[in-house]
Amino acid sequence: MAEELLDFSKEAFNVDLFDQVVNTFYYGTGEEQNLAQNFLTQFQEHPESWRRVDVIIEFSQSNNSKFLALQILERTIKYRWKSLPQEQQDGIKDYILRAIMNLSEDSERFRANKIVVSKLNQNLVEIVKQDWPKNWSTFVQDMIKAGQISLSTCENVMSIFKFLSQEVFDFNKDQLTTSKTTELKNTFHDEISSIFEFCQYVLENGDENSLLTATLSTFLSLLNWIPLGYIFQTKIIKLLTTKFLSNPETLDLALQCLTEIAGLKSEIAFDEEFINLYQLATQTLSQHIQPTSNFLDIYDHGTEKDRNFLRTLSIFLTTFLKHHIKILEKSPKILQDDIKNSLTIIILLSEVYDIDMFKICLDYWYSFASDLFHENNRNFPMYRNIHIPQHNYYHTNSYPQYNNRNKSKRGEYYESILSKVRLVLISKMAKPEEVLVVEDDNGELIREYAKDTDAIELYKSMRQSLVLLTHLNYQDTQIIMLEKLKKINPYSFSWNDLNTLCWAIGSISGAMSGSEEKNFLVKVIKMLLSYCEQTKGKDNKAVVASNIMYIVGQYPRFLKTNWSFLKTVAMKLFEFMHEPHPGIKDMSLHHDQKVIIRINNSHTVVDSIGNIIDKLMNQNENIQKFGDSSVLFPNQKFEILTVNENEKVDWKPITAFSRHKTSQKLIKVSTKTKRSTIATKNHSFLLRDKSSLKPILGSNLKANIDRIPLLKKLIIPDSYLIKYVDFNSNSNQNLIELDFPLGFLFGAYFNIGKIEENKNSLIYQSQQNPNLLKYLQSLIQFKFDIPNLQTSNSSTSLKILFKPLINFIDHFSSKFFNSINEDNIINEKLKYPSSLFSLLLFSPLNFLSGFFSGFYHSNQNQNQNVNLNQEINIEIVNESFDFSEMLQMILTRFNILSQISDKNYFGLKIIGKNSIRFLEMIKLNHFVDNDFEYTNYMNDLINSKILTTSKLNLQEETEIYNQIPFNNEQEVAPSFYLKSNKKEANSFGSSLESSYSTYEMKSKLIEMEKELEQISQESKNILNHLENTNNNKNWKIDEIEKEYKQTKEYLIKKIGELKQALNADVFYDLITDIQEVSLGDGEYVYDFSVESNETFMLFNTIFVHNSCDTFLKIATKCKLQFSKKQDGESDTFVEDTISKLNLITSDLENQQVLTFYEALGIIISSARKSEKEKLVEKLMNHHNTSWSQLLSLSKSDENTLNNIQICKDLVYILRANVRTSSTVGGAFIQQFNFIYEDALFLYKAFSVLIKKIISSEGTQIVKSNQIRNMKAVKKEIIILIQTFFQKCEDPQPLMEEFFPRLFEVIFDDYKNNFPEARIPELLLFLSIVISILQTQIISYIPSIFESTFECTLEMISSNFEDFPDFRFNFYKLLESINKFSFDSLFMLTSQNFKVIVDSIIWAFKHTERNISETGLSILLDLFRNVLLRDEILNDFFQTFYLSLIQEIFNILTDTFHKTGFAL
Repeated sequence: MAEELLDFSKEAFNVDLFDQVVNTFYYGTGEEQNLAQNFLTQFQEHPESWRRVDVIIEFSQSNNSKFLALQILERTIKYRWKSLPQEQQDGIKDYILRAIMNLSEDSERFRANKIVVSKLNQNLVEIVKQDWPKNWSTFVQDMIKAGQISLSTCENVMSIFKFLSQEVFDFNKDQLTTSKTTELKNTFHDEISSIFEFCQYVLENGDENSLLTATLSTFLSLLNWIPLGYIFQTKIIKLLTTKFLSNPETLDLALQCLTEIAGLKSEIAFDEEFINLYQLATQTLSQHIQPTSNFLDIYDHGTEKDRNFLRTLSIFLTTFLKHHIKILEKSPKILQDDIKNSLTIIILLSEVYDIDMFKICLDYWYSFASDLFHENNRNFPMYRNIHIPQHNYYHTNSYPQYNNRNKSKRGEYYESILSKVRLVLISKMAKPEEVLVVEDDNGELIREYAKDTDAIELYKSMRQSLVLLTHLNYQDTQIIMLEKLKKINPYSFSWNDLNTLCWAIGSISGAMSGSEEKNFLVKVIKMLLSYCEQTKGKDNKAVVASNIMYIVGQYPRFLKTNWSFLKTVAMKLFEFMHEPHPGIKDMSLHHDQKVIIRINNSHTVVDSIGNIIDKLMNQNENIQKFGDSSVLFPNQKFEILTVNENEKVDWKPITAFSRHKTSQKLIKVSTKTKRSTIATKNHSFLLRDKSSLKPILGSNLKANIDRIPLLKKLIIPDSYLIKYVDFNSNSNQNLIELDFPLGFLFGAYFNIGKIEENKNSLIYQSQQNPNLLKYLQSLIQFKFDIPNLQTSNSSTSLKILFKPLINFIDHFSSKFFNSINEDNIINEKLKYPSSLFSLLLFSPLNFLSGFFSGFYHSNQNQNQNVNLNQEINIEIVNESFDFSEMLQMILTRFNILSQISDKNYFGLKIIGKNSIRFLEMIKLNHFVDNDFEYTNYMNDLINSKILTTSKLNLQEETEIYNQIPFNNEQEVAPSFYLKSNKKEANSFGSSLESSYSTYEMKSKLIEMEKELEQISQESKNILNHLENTNNNKNWKIDEIEKEYKQTKEYLIKKIGELKQALNADVFYDLITDIQEVSLGDGEYVYDFSVESNETFMLFNTIFVHNSCDTFLKIATKCKLQFSKKQDGESDTFVEDTISKLNLITSDLENQQVLTFYEALGIIISSARKSEKEKLVEKLMNHHNTSWSQLLSLSKSDENTLNNIQICKDLVYILRANVRTSSTVGGAFIQQFNFIYEDALFLYKAFSVLIKKIISSEGTQIVKSNQIRNMKAVKKEIIILIQTFFQKCEDPQPLMEEFFPRLFEVIFDDYKNNFPEARIPELLLFLSIVISILQTQIISYIPSIFESTFECTLEMISSNFEDFPDFRFNFYKLLESINKFSFDSLFMLTSQNFKVIVDSIIWAFKHTERNISETGLSILLDLFRNVLLRDEILNDFFQTFYLSLIQEIFNILTDTFHKTGFAL
């Protein structure tokens, strides 16, 4: 039926039908949605489709249809404008202008159609870019004239000017030639006086906030390019600093404008104007804030607008003072105290708990301190050219030290300010990378295995700033730190306060002279040692001691000159390695928190976590006890819904259940949609951070700021669906299909139905709606195909005697089970049985549509409210909170969000766009049968409701479901991208807002896709130009290529993040309240451990301090002291340590032992050459003994290799060898000789065994633990050989010695074994060896080709997805051969050389960007190498030129590679 819409020979166009297709595309499911998408694609691509736009815009009832039509028109203007006849161009332009004027003349209509108007504006700007100024010279004047018609029209004209300015000056250059861009910019400059006067007139005379806001936004977009005279020689600054700074509605935008002005590069001639700007701005701002204001209170208890103001204020003050503080200091108009007041406000803003604001202030403090530091260089001529490296993590901070006598006058004047800044930074010092043990709010120690990169970057910035401040006055820094340390009460202190202070103390290492540093450090250590003695409790002592270890580890200069202290520290670290801190962490949920568990793929349980775990533990004897804690590892398959870090929801196995008692209070977290949960403060919640979900302790959550993910869209796999239900009744009709009619009957039962006690009859009663009863009777007759259905009905009731239907409804709606699987669990407090939820959760969507339709239509108390200026509300009324909670989740299968009503009944409230989805879902035409009277009647009502809602501005979700957090996403874009696009360094993801709406996200996505397309085209043009230019020697083409590549990678990454956020299975609900909750005496708290889900943890052995990592760091910095014999010592420290190695590492985990070996390897590397090999031999002695024993066992009994534990032991020993080899370099040769032949024996033995098992069991066996552990041994052997070759001084002799056996064992196995048994690391090893040996390995290339190329190509050439590791490593190998051993390719046969070229073509055909880019890079290198060899030039291009050009053009023009095409 929709095909008639593609017939463009007809004048008439069925807009209603078009709306239906569009709505099916947006709200439909399955095949219908796919058909709608295919049709709309055909419609959009038809060359005549733009002719239907005016009809759609005028008569369509759907904003989606209008938006789609305007997209078609936009594409026509962009790509076909010049090919259209002039009369058609004029007609389109006139239509757009009329449509804009019609929709924007009236304020109410303008607000209701703002999205459509915005798209029309975009189309108009596309025409302007084509026709202005040549064919539309009066554009600016026409717009200004139109802006005088009404206030709303004026507001829209401002939006047009803003959009045009952004298009011309900021992005979208790929749509314009360079000459056209220059022409538009020049025309803009010529017309700026008219635009500026128009803006200024509105700003002076306007009084409507929306108009003033639009004008200020437009003016803000002009500020970075208009001549400075328009800013400083007009009234605009006075308007901004008086009229708009004093208006709360425009305050934020006015400050943004002033910030933009403050950051402009100016001439001395305008210094006076900047001074006036500062005076006026600070005077007006004093009405809002003072240096005495309580910013912490404003931020914590104010509105979001208040918080945004503080953020914008911080940007304004820091930007202005960074650029103009010196002219303020020189001006007689400015009192010095005024500057101090501004600096004091920045200090107060620095104290606010807002990470973005703190980073803004921190950046200024670094700049301010750096300026004073360099100014002081005038007092130290020998240091005048010193360079301060920014954020170098291992820098020793060894700048010249100053004291008060050496300070400049400015430094002396600002000392009081600098002292306060030091105090702020010391009090808020971020956690450094080394510290992996932190305190939680329950007084427990938690080891963090994941490193917090945001905190590390913040620490680096704070460290660098504090170092500069210490150089300016190290005495003051010492005084502040020592005073804070003195205030620590050893009998009752905050672990966090002590940690933060010690991190700050560690950060200034090297910032003082050696003697001052020693005196300061001795005082600190003495005080901490005293606290360690005085404090009570093992935990408290451990915290103090670990901080001592951390601080001394940060001062290598002190340790190097104090051997006795260094040795004491090392020995103390060894002591710590024997101090495990066992216990189950208190990270659990309250007993009554309900969960959904799927058992053995057969049924679902909905119950409280306490009931589930209690019953399982009461029925099971295999429980592990840890004091008051119990853990059960299930022997059945239990699954629970989880969300991964990419915001996708899936079922994951539960690996353990636990319960334990706690003395701590719990917290109740409530959200805006009326959800709540009760958990311990240590329970992990989730927040969105850097486009993925990251765990956060409940104690760290912040009400009215943080948003936690809740289920938005639940997709049930088809294999999970319950499509039929079987009942053992007397009727022959036991198998019932779950479809729309049955769902309707079932849903209606919950409102108007009941089953008689004898369970022989089902009765529906409705006093108000007799037509509904007729419809129900018709449905039953239709559904069960029973002509003589036994019914008894009156005008108010319908009695059914059909037993299968009665059995079905009774089973799934009764409160308790008559018979139940013994694994299931019943909670009598619930208002519905677990089987009901299981039925609804896993039933087909058409059954659910019927269920909600029956429930909704039969409810006599439905509340509906439509406000044409806002939204539609629907309430599904019932009296059960549990029932509403269940329906709330089931609706997510339709991507419908709801909230439980806060009225005196527990109804579900569905608002905004979700209400339209709901009304569409429950329409009875999902089940089409026009003979049912009630169908048309009810659908007419619902259709009228949907038509009414189409007048609403419901293009976006309601705010409550609409915000996607992007907090802490301050990723700096490539400098080339920022420069070419005039953007801020953190322009994406570091908005002053804590979240974006989906509309903003979609707009940002469109913008960044445009930018990516632009960059791709621009890079191609510029690089082609440079390649074809004779005088290109001065151009660094490789650097230009690199800059473009980095920019595109950045954009592709950000586009991916945006798409992920928009397609997430969760929405983000604002936390509105967090309250402490007491737990009854003796009550348990409960938890699950879930596979691959880091947010759940049961228990762990927590080490008080990460001693091995600290030892590694000290060993790196003091290795020489450890490797040489010290006075009074009989042996070197490293010899003594190796002799006691087993004792020292006896309590460590394997991973920690490996770290210890790495540290000792670093120390050995600094020993005398004659001693290195002996030390390595002693170090590896224990592992060599274990290795020999395992080898002996495996040679005597081949079944030994089937033992998984044997495999793990071998892997561990091999990894210890890898760690040691990576640090000692060539000194590992003797150890390598010892292990090499045995390693090859194991490699071959495991290869034979794996091949045998696969031949017997099939390739699916490779996923078993047994095979994976065998392959792990083979992988570690290759990594060991690779590491040794990389680290040895002269690999050429080693290659001649070891390569023949490698080919015999490893390469032969790779060629002849099953593809699933091969090890991809071999290909990476070869690529590395080739890059090291280069031409020295040429003679081996044919053998490498024979062993690896063809068999690998067979694995990866059938599609673009299988064997991804092999795919990537294979092309890395090919890249290395082409780059470092190109001449070896001529040793291949012509057929093999063609295989090389074909594999390159296959690479750049990949849709996976890394492989495609690698293939293109290989091809470019191949061309360059061929062009340097005249003897092969003609033959190569005669053979391959045409085919390569054809393939390159293919990917240039397809839709998969265009945006990512680099070369």
